[in-house]
Amino acid sequence: MLKKILIGVGVFLVLFVAALIAIPYLFKDQINAAIKTEINKQVNAKVNYADYDLSLIRSFPNLSFGMNSLSVAGVNDFAKDTLLSMRDFRVVIDVMSVIQGRKYKIKEIIVGSPKVHALVTKAGKANWDIMKPTTASEKTGGSNSVFALEINTYKIENAYIVYDDQKGGTYLSIGDLDFQGSGDVTQDLYKLKTETEIASLTFKSGAVSYLSSAKLSAKNDIDVDQKNSKYSFKQNEIDLNDLGLLFDGFVQMNKNDIGMDVTFKSKQADFKSILSLVPAIFKKDFDKIKTSGTLALDGAVKGSYDSTTLPGIKLNLQVKNAMFQYPSLPSAVTDINVSANINKPQGSADLTVIDVPALHLAIASDPIDASIHVSTPVSDPNVAAKINGRLDLSSVPKLYPMEGLKQLTGLLVANLNFKGRMSDVQKKNYTAIQASGKVKVTNMVYDSKSTPMPVKISDLGLTFNPQKVSLDNLSAVLGRSDINAQGSMDNLIGYMFNKGNLVGVVTLKSNQFDANEWLVKDDATTSTAQNSPADPKNTTSTPAGGKQYFDVPKGIDFTARSQFGKILYDKLVLSNVTGNVHIYDESIHLQELSANLLGGSAVISALYDTKGTNHPRVTFSYNIKNFDITQTYTAVDMAAKMAPVMKYIQGSFGSDLSGTGALKEDMSVDYNSLNGSGKVSIPSARVVNLPILQKIAEATKVKSLDNLAINNAWTVIKFHDGRVDVEPFDIKFGNGYNINISGSNGFDETIAYDLKADIPTSELNQATGGLISKIPQIPGIPFKMPEKINVTLKVGGTVSKPTVAVGNVAGIGSSAGGAIKDAVKDAANQAKQQAEDAAKKAADQAKKQAQEAADKAAKDAADKLKNATKGIKLPF
Repeated sequence: MLKKILIGVGVFLVLFVAALIAIPYLFKDQINAAIKTEINKQVNAKVNYADYDLSLIRSFPNLSFGMNSLSVAGVNDFAKDTLLSMRDFRVVIDVMSVIQGRKYKIKEIIVGSPKVHALVTKAGKANWDIMKPTTASEKTGGSNSVFALEINTYKIENAYIVYDDQKGGTYLSIGDLDFQGSGDVTQDLYKLKTETEIASLTFKSGAVSYLSSAKLSAKNDIDVDQKNSKYSFKQNEIDLNDLGLLFDGFVQMNKNDIGMDVTFKSKQADFKSILSLVPAIFKKDFDKIKTSGTLALDGAVKGSYDSTTLPGIKLNLQVKNAMFQYPSLPSAVTDINVSANINKPQGSADLTVIDVPALHLAIASDPIDASIHVSTPVSDPNVAAKINGRLDLSSVPKLYPMEGLKQLTGLLVANLNFKGRMSDVQKKNYTAIQASGKVKVTNMVYDSKSTPMPVKISDLGLTFNPQKVSLDNLSAVLGRSDINAQGSMDNLIGYMFNKGNLVGVVTLKSNQFDANEWLVKDDATTSTAQNSPADPKNTTSTPAGGKQYFDVPKGIDFTARSQFGKILYDKLVLSNVTGNVHIYDESIHLQELSANLLGGSAVISALYDTKGTNHPRVTFSYNIKNFDITQTYTAVDMAAKMAPVMKYIQGSFGSDLSGTGALKEDMSVDYNSLNGSGKVSIPSARVVNLPILQKIAEATKVKSLDNLAINNAWTVIKFHDGRVDVEPFDIKFGNGYNINISGSNGFDETIAYDLKADIPTSELNQATGGLISKIPQIPGIPFKMPEKINVTLKVGGTVSKPTVAVGNVAGIGSSAGGAIKDAVKDAANQAKQQAEDAAKKAADQAKKQAQEAADKAAKDAADKLKNATKGIKLPF
């Protein structure tokens, strides 16, 4: 009996293990097809995963379905953009719901190493807007999804998330996020337990960086009331860097709004915790910093939120008698006292009042005091602000470790006072505005490994008044460049509160500006395109001149009237440079900038536009005179692309061109996007070793075509779709040749030209007999050597490796024409003589016939008379 039982148990175990192995294979394709169907039904995107697996053993007694290398890529405008990628994605499914054919119940979700890149373009398009429109049946509640949620565990491991709103100017990055939660979502009342760890949290809005690579840690227990959509919490903790916050209250999702009553306060009472939110300080040996002083931070959010109103907000901050000092440095920031609060009752954000009545600190022995009060910040910011202080810049390295710093000296003095409403600023009601003060910088020197050259400011003076901020003087030397400037700025306060543009006019002068010092070598930059866009650890901010284009900031209306003695840029040397640069509406306008360069002169107008696009657009027009062709080919990449034959031409040229195009992210020209036209003229030049002419000389056996001289040639060109179309034009060479050219060449150096060449017969020799033999001859007319031979040619291939095919050959000139003319004249004379001879012969024959007829008539008459008078004797 026992033996039978053991055998039965053994058989059961074998069958059970077999079922564990077999069931996943039986349902693997079925579940995979269901998932693919569900994905395609819901999203308008390209969803791919490398492979998948199904296991019953891994999550017994449930099924575990996993996908590896999952990615979600955009379509249309975001065809090259990856919204989401992850190493693996796993869901645990109730096995009985699969066997019974009911909706598949998802009980657990685990996401491994997801990378999310959420993007809003400047045009306002979001790359995550991939959900397909809801059908009418779905809107009325008819859902046909094959899945149902019964999740009690979910986990996200090693996530990287980037939210980049280019239109709104908001940027959020979350690096190395680990999150897990548990709770029985099938219950009406349950406790949701969550744990969150973020290694790097960055948040920017506009030009203000609120958090930079901050660390966040949170453990939260939330009581969930699903029937009433209410989420309550008590003594929940969030640690942000060294600042710990405690939260109590609830959030409730009502039918028409979101109700909330949340209070928070800092766990610590020491100054060091709030100091940790200063990014630069937190990153520099924060654990070793010596601090003292007290902190009080608390606040509340209470009320309701909907599309028209915001809850009430309170925040209070007090810092007293604080200081901090790096142990390795001799100086400290002392006597830090801050009092600040923010209050807003239920209602509009315009009810917010920001008040910082006192802020004081001493840097080394230099005191700084400031205060600010802002009300009605949305509709009409009412601002009162003061700052008064001085700073010996040489003391900064003594209190803060600055890596790579070589030198910092100078004196900064500021004394500013402003009080007024934004509406008065905009209306230029200066009598209602109080504004005064100066900012002065003298003898400043800043030299660091992070800057391409030393910056020396001998004098910088700013004066503030109700009308504007005046740049009284700027005298500076940047490496090998000298700068002098004067000017003014209007609406500075309005610009700070996003009320209108910052308007400025400046006169800029320089004896020499070396732009090459600002250019970053390609091998010294890191392209963000080489890294995952959703991985903040791999994202390197790219300096100017690197792999990202320059994004012109919003709200700037700035005009610079410039005058430069010399500008050095890449391989170019520009002298006597004058013109205006207008920065406006997220674009840069060069307005008739004139300069001497490349052996000649140029007047250039151009527009660099970054508004509403991820690829800058350029519009340009220029008029250049007497540019040296060799120098232009060597120094200007665009010229070498448009006319690669310049490499083989010595002389000068002029051009009048206009066009449009786009730039790539590395600021190089997208040649396929260029469209435009213009005129090119060459007064005098010489062609040397041009492979095209060498190939023509080889095909025609005319050696002297190798090198020719150009005189007074010009043509009209049009460029589009990566090619340059050349209208038919004649080049008259000093050797006596005339070549008519038409066709096109590509920016990839491919060529397709039709040529008609007039070759003087004086250049011919016996080797060209084959070419002469191709001249058509008139039968019966003796051949005479023409003055020139006209040859048509098809030129293809590339500029460096051309192909040439000889077409028609014809003789032209007075010799050939004279031969034909003489032949025609001889034929005409011969025909005339033949006609005259024929006429004379006919006349002689007619005369003879007439005489014979007369003689016959006389004889007949005599005979008749004789017969009639026969026998009669007449007197005669």
